[in-house]
Amino acid sequence: MTGSATALVARTAVDRDRARFSDSVTATQDAIQERMKTYLDALQASAGLFAAGPVSRPGFHTFVEHLKLSSRFPGNRGIGWSPTVPAAQQGDFVLNVRQSGRPDFRLFPTSGHPVRQPVLLIEPLDHGNKDSLGYDMASEPRRRAAMQRARDTGKSAATAEVSLEEQGSESTEPGFLVFTPVYGSAGVPATVELRRKQLKGFVYSPFRVRDLLRGIFSERSAGQLAFNVYDGTHAAPDTLLFSAGQNVRQDNPYMRGPRRIQVAGRSWTLDFASTPRFDAASQRGNPPLVLLAGLLVTLLITAVTWFETRARAEAERAKAEAEKSREALRRANQAKDEFIAMLGHELRNPVGALVNVIRVMRLGKMDRPTLNRYLDVAARQVRLQTRLVDDLLDVSRFSTGNVRLQRQPVDLAEVARRALGDMAARAEEHEQDLALEVPDEPVVVDGDLVRLEQVIANLLSNAIKYTPAGGKIRLVVKLDPSVGEPPGEAVVRVIDTGIGIAPGQLEGIFELFAQTDKAKTRAQGGLGIGLTLAKRLIELHGGLIAASSPGENQGSEFSVHLPAIDAKPVSLDTPSSLPATALVGGEGEQKRLRILIVEDNADARDMLRDLLTLLGHDVMVAEDGRVGIEKALHLHPDIALIDLGLPVVSGFEVAERVRADREASGIRLIALTGYGQPEDRRRALEAGFDEHMVKPLDLDGLGRVLSSVE
Repeated sequence: MTGSATALVARTAVDRDRARFSDSVTATQDAIQERMKTYLDALQASAGLFAAGPVSRPGFHTFVEHLKLSSRFPGNRGIGWSPTVPAAQQGDFVLNVRQSGRPDFRLFPTSGHPVRQPVLLIEPLDHGNKDSLGYDMASEPRRRAAMQRARDTGKSAATAEVSLEEQGSESTEPGFLVFTPVYGSAGVPATVELRRKQLKGFVYSPFRVRDLLRGIFSERSAGQLAFNVYDGTHAAPDTLLFSAGQNVRQDNPYMRGPRRIQVAGRSWTLDFASTPRFDAASQRGNPPLVLLAGLLVTLLITAVTWFETRARAEAERAKAEAEKSREALRRANQAKDEFIAMLGHELRNPVGALVNVIRVMRLGKMDRPTLNRYLDVAARQVRLQTRLVDDLLDVSRFSTGNVRLQRQPVDLAEVARRALGDMAARAEEHEQDLALEVPDEPVVVDGDLVRLEQVIANLLSNAIKYTPAGGKIRLVVKLDPSVGEPPGEAVVRVIDTGIGIAPGQLEGIFELFAQTDKAKTRAQGGLGIGLTLAKRLIELHGGLIAASSPGENQGSEFSVHLPAIDAKPVSLDTPSSLPATALVGGEGEQKRLRILIVEDNADARDMLRDLLTLLGHDVMVAEDGRVGIEKALHLHPDIALIDLGLPVVSGFEVAERVRADREASGIRLIALTGYGQPEDRRRALEAGFDEHMVKPLDLDGLGRVLSSVE
């Protein structure tokens, strides 16, 4: 009876709350769509103006003035006209515009695109809009993609997120543009070919998302609702356009639900969550009261029997737990000793190689090729040390549930090629034959590129480690259409002719710190965590990983199975970071910067100072936070590299003090730290840092930061 009454009250309360939440969400969603429909209607009317014939600047100004954009269309930065100009006619086009009363008109930037889409007219002609006159929107990929979609469909098309300059300042805000095509014929031509042929240009409007949606939030939610707006079909931090109210990604909001809407042919994801004010009006507190009353009656009846049996059961359980604890403690102590011994071995190997490199370099008796070879050895050992630390951190993240995937359509064949490139040199050192077999067609999965590459690299590293010289290793990627739902299952296989795995060890091969027979493999090193990480990462992707072997000295095979998807994979050709030459701004374009280094470690401080000085920058140093604050406030460097773990005054306090000073607030602050967890990055950015970089310092990342300073 207690359970039934409690369930009824709970269900009723939840149903009412769900209905309230759904009504608020629907009202907000409808308001956004209604507002966008009004804006698109205004844009369509503007397109009709240009379709009717030539439009003069005064006439266009009068037309836009009558629309009253600032009061009736908040968030709309203006309405503009971009005619279609073939590249071969751009010279005549610019000449005609200049002769019509605009002698300073020019097309920019320089582009090899066969068709130019310059901004010819835009109203209101304020500071921000005036700077866009002559800008070729076809030169920017996101604008070009939207214009092509509008041209071929005959409908208004919105861009992906773009940065728009805030009125009266040089800062930018998230925004988007909507393009409406204008054709040379009446109406929309019947075919795509005719639309492309008869296209005259585009009427467009830039929108600031904050101004567009802020009014809707204040009018509709009344404190009951918080929501984030994302560009695209997934709610990812890097696609966030607008955040209304509290952080929607708070831990466990009472009510939460995503919605998708179409804005000029582009999907937006709206992530809604209830607020504390919404929760306060809920009746969900009643079920616990009903449950408590019923339980009190039940407890009175059962108390006597429970106390009588508890002592006997507790004694028996304590005895069993003590025995289990002793055995678990013995196994844990043994595993700890073995892990610490292997960790010491793995840490000393790279350190030993680095020490020998330093000793040889101090002799100074080597030519340039020999010096480069020793430097390659040092760099390789540093990468090994960094990878070891990263694996240990990944184990920690899995144990606390902090691993998050950045999923997108990726081609497993391309991922395999990237992983193979990193492993080829190691296989060559071991005199092994490493071969790749991939199909001609892409094998696409919904996955995290970096994590999938890490899995394949771990499997290849394992195969190289346990395959003797002269052995063969095959990396096979294929699509099995007969398994699962169409298009099938993606399979990655790593096959080697190595030492194999005994049948009794296959079952626990993926357990943490597990290794095959230590007497045979200790010389190969390894902490026994690579396969564990691979298994957990694949399971996060919704797949599975398996191991098989005919027996000892007969080789082994590891196979990864993931659901394939029917989608176009993202391009993996674009490098993830700038080359190291970005540190000097490129050949012939070096920019001399004034840089302040705040670092208490003398060696790290001196090496970084010497590196930046050799690259042509003016470098100042400070050994603690207090000196760093004084130099930042008095010398006003362009950029400050600040260690977070400083003595006297921490790096967080240095950033807060500098940001509080109006004259020094423009300094670019970069946090240098050995802590690389998401929480560490969040804390640094909240303290006022512009970037968060993890030691050892990534020169490509540093080069990107230095090159971005204007």
